[in-house]
Amino acid sequence: MNDKLNRLIGGRSKADRKRDMLAQLSVPAIQNNSPNYQQTITPINSQQQTQKKLIVVTLDKLRPYDGNPRKTKNPAYEEIKASIKFRGLDHAPNVTQRPGEDFYTIADG
Repeated sequence: MNDKLNRLIGGRSKADRKRDMLAQLSVPAIQNNSPNYQQTITPINSQQQTQKKLIVVTLDKLRPYDGNPRKTKNPAYEEIKASIKFRGLDHAPNVTQRPGEDFYTIADG
């Protein structure tokens, strides 16, 4: 059995294996030094930066997220709807507006 074990570990001693492992752990991570990776991206103008603000959106200006994977109605839909009518939302939903669109999309599903 010891012969089989020695073949699996290359016949090296425990101290040699430990030294090799420590040497491998001290090797620095792979570095990407390509010029494209190092360059920083700056916006063309300050208006292109994303800004968050609180707004009031009416339901006629609101659309569901078209990439939502949920295709069936939640079994507790009526209960959830009644709860929202009774006590309101726990927090305001996140919405986003795509450039050129006149409506908002729910960002959180």
